[in-house]
Amino acid sequence: MAYSYQFNKDEIGKLAFARRESINASFKDLANVCANIRYRDANKAVEFLEQAAKGKRAIRYFDHNKKRGHLREVGSKKGGYPKKAAKIVLEVLKNAIANAQFKGLGECKIVHAVANKQEIYRRLSPKGRRIRHDLETAFVEIVLREKIIPDAKKEQKDKKDKTKQEQKKQQLQEKSTQNQEQQMQQQKPIQQKPIQQTPIPQEQGQKQTQVQASEKKGSKESQPSESKRKKFSEVIGKRKGE
Repeated sequence: MAYSYQFNKDEIGKLAFARRESINASFKDLANVCANIRYRDANKAVEFLEQAAKGKRAIRYFDHNKKRGHLREVGSKKGGYPKKAAKIVLEVLKNAIANAQFKGLGECKIVHAVANKQEIYRRLSPKGRRIRHDLETAFVEIVLREKIIPDAKKEQKDKKDKTKQEQKKQQLQEKSTQNQEQQMQQQKPIQQKPIQQTPIPQEQGQKQTQVQASEKKGSKESQPSESKRKKFSEVIGKRKGE
């Protein structure tokens, strides 16, 4: 059967697998044991399971914990001492560690640890009794990944920081160049386009000059001269004297 753990093909060299099927044990106990060691260091998980297999360490039950007592060792949470399940998971984990060593991997971490129900075999009690006692089997699968060394982590972080700094510098340079271009455009004098004088045809020009001359004559005729004003005043005075 295929593993339920999903990964990229490029990561196969950094992973180690182990699986066991058709286990005659409670899949509920196996699932809770796997949940207690998931995302732990492989060596620390081995120590934990060795003590749990001897009944010295309790295992917390996250699921399938109905009518189960609370334990002080697990922080007043529901727990138990499944020795058989702890032994089986310990064997699978040791197998995964051996596969990792064969691949030449260093310190490993448990990335995937799962157990579930597999097949159910029908069994009947002898002597014609109708009571059924079915056999439920389970499977366990564990996946290990090589831990990243702190120096390698630092190198990766430094590379990321450098790339980020370079990107920021490029963005700042682009912004500065854009600002300089805008300032240069604002400082340039605005070149006004010369006004194009539309040529006036001769006929229209003659008409305009004639109209202007007639307007000037009318203004002169409308304004009486000083001599006329004096004569008019003298005539009016004589009439008044008579």
